[in-house]
Amino acid sequence: MMAVPRILVLSGSTACDHPASRLADAAQLLMAQAGADVSRISLLDYPLPLMDTVPARRTEIPASAAALIRMLHHHDGLFFASPVVSRMPPPIVVNMIAWSNVTAGIEEPSPWKDGTVALVCTARSAEEASIATGCLRAAFESTGAHVVGALDMGCGLAEAFDEDGWIRDSVEEAALENLCTALYRQAADFRKAGSFA
Repeated sequence: MMAVPRILVLSGSTACDHPASRLADAAQLLMAQAGADVSRISLLDYPLPLMDTVPARRTEIPASAAALIRMLHHHDGLFFASPVVSRMPPPIVVNMIAWSNVTAGIEEPSPWKDGTVALVCTARSAEEASIATGCLRAAFESTGAHVVGALDMGCGLAEAFDEDGWIRDSVEEAALENLCTALYRQAADFRKAGSFA
């Protein structure tokens, strides 16, 4: 019997109507329909200072970063949808990854280690999104996470979604569904194996 995975859904945009947030909305619904235990958070819930120096001690980690790290530890997989700014991940996303990995080497392992991540970058075109996707894939994999799949999606405009919030392009919609299925299965396998608390 497949274990029920705990999936965290996060958008790299703080605007609820941004295409990245709308992709996260769609993924949240797909995961819930598949039977996952889904949590949705916003970067607004975890206001992080700009990291300019890596903390050497746990006492130097801000409470918001510590709370985000605990949230990541509690889940078996992450669906992450990111905007693209000048073909790169926005600074708020880079800063979030840096803070969430800050405990590695201090007192406990990175919350990303052996975790499963599904990644989507959205821009005006898939070509424009591809550079940012490659950067984020490398960043997540450097923390020890397993990136189960990464999509470059050209649905960076509000017109790319219908009135129900679904992607109008049937090919991109199918790609999102396949990515969510892969994340669900991989996270469930990790949970069944007891790799997560």
